[in-house]
Amino acid sequence: MSLNVYYRNNLVGTLRYRDQESRIHFDYSNDWINSLDSFPISQSLPLSGDYKRGTADHRFFANLLPEAAARETICRGLGISIDNDYELLAAIGGECAGALRIVPEEGNKTDVYDYEPISDTDLKKAIDTRISYTRLSAGGKLRLSLAGAQDKWPVYFDGARLYWPLGSAPSSHILKFASRDYKGLNWNEAYISFIAGHLGLPAVDVSIGNGYSLTQRYDRIKDENGTIYRLHQEDFCQAMGYPYYKKYESDGGPSFRDCIGMLKTISISSAKDQISLLRWQILNLLLGNSDGHAKNISILYAENGPELSAFYDLVCTSVYPGISKHLAFSVGGNADPGQIRGEDWNRFAAELGMRPAIILKTLNTFSEMLQDNLVDYHKEFVAQNGTDPVLDRIDQAIRKQLRRTQTLLEG
Repeated sequence: MSLNVYYRNNLVGTLRYRDQESRIHFDYSNDWINSLDSFPISQSLPLSGDYKRGTADHRFFANLLPEAAARETICRGLGISIDNDYELLAAIGGECAGALRIVPEEGNKTDVYDYEPISDTDLKKAIDTRISYTRLSAGGKLRLSLAGAQDKWPVYFDGARLYWPLGSAPSSHILKFASRDYKGLNWNEAYISFIAGHLGLPAVDVSIGNGYSLTQRYDRIKDENGTIYRLHQEDFCQAMGYPYYKKYESDGGPSFRDCIGMLKTISISSAKDQISLLRWQILNLLLGNSDGHAKNISILYAENGPELSAFYDLVCTSVYPGISKHLAFSVGGNADPGQIRGEDWNRFAAELGMRPAIILKTLNTFSEMLQDNLVDYHKEFVAQNGTDPVLDRIDQAIRKQLRRTQTLLEG
């Protein structure tokens, strides 16, 4: 069995599994290569076909799949080996991050296009049991794949009710279930995203539900008739040809300098995007987010060309014992937020080819804004969403990091 890869209703290429290698091979279709509207689906997969089959292509498509416990749950439910990326793509590749759809070759490229209301009973069962993919293969209609380690559903939200996207219908939001292991994680992400937005960072909108959070997808647009369209995107691991298990710099993944270099090379708004990514890295430090890795930043292929996407998966991880406090990207070779000093920021600036004054000014501006406004941010968020004990712990962690950062800069 081969798998067809579609961009909207256009055949982009075909995936095949090489048993002797246990690797996925991808080839562009001739129609796609010769089309005036074609584009490479990844910076690591040029249209010329000049990439190593079974390596660059396998990494790109494997990066679309869930990870860790979420992957184990899905594979167990579907009777698929946890190491079989190809069979997992065949089962759940119909609604991925971005605009690509992966369907069995014998399948219809358009198939069903509809939405089915999610019953309160099904949602409550998923929240209570934490088996978030209980309806995954219902009637063979649901084919949903999102990368990452959390339990989540791609859903359509019309402002009042949640729906399953059936067949080729696109989702509009991502529903993430409250974590078993990290109390208040859904509140945490909503609050940190809210703060980041108030500080001027282009962050996705995250709202709170009963036992879950709801994130508006940045890779979807809606026309004047209310029809949703997919936008192509890829995370930085995909764009630079890294496997998903090398998303952290300390594990041999991309450095922050590498990510800035990617933006310099391909972004249509290179200068703006470089500053935006710098601001994201600085806020990861101040807001206690040690999980700002290369799969949590993406390139969005907008109408005019590639650009940095909105920021997502923003969480104050420092409130949870057992999670490393070290930043996913180091600052001048130092990833310990409790030890990053002025000389580290100077080295960081030199690595990026930026003036240290620009970086330190951004750091100080964000620090001052948080010191002056954190109480107001908290009150506004609670007024809109209600409250959870994790919010106070987040405030304490942020204030502690602000004091520590200021002391280290003055030392």
